[in-house]
Amino acid sequence: WGKTPLQAGDYHLHMKLTTSDKTKSWIVDKNFSISNEDAAKYNKLSGIKPNYMWLWILIAILVLLLVLGLGVYFGRRNQQKNQPPMNNYNQR
Repeated sequence: WGKTPLQAGDYHLHMKLTTSDKTKSWIVDKNFSISNEDAAKYNKLSGIKPNYMWLWILIAILVLLLVLGLGVYFGRRNQQKNQPPMNNYNQR
């Protein structure tokens, strides 16, 4: 398997078998299917763990956007409180 998990689906095996003294050889062609249950079982046996790095990156980006959004919101709110009120009449 390597490091990639086995996927469910239809497969074709093409294998050439040769004796050690190379006097005889056979060619095997076989179609077979792997179900979702079999793929999950074999991936578990192989020790392959799913990679959730994309999920952690997405969560970090969302948290960063939330912190920036709150900073902008509270910064503008604080700035509006510190400004003097506007007078609607003209002073002469």
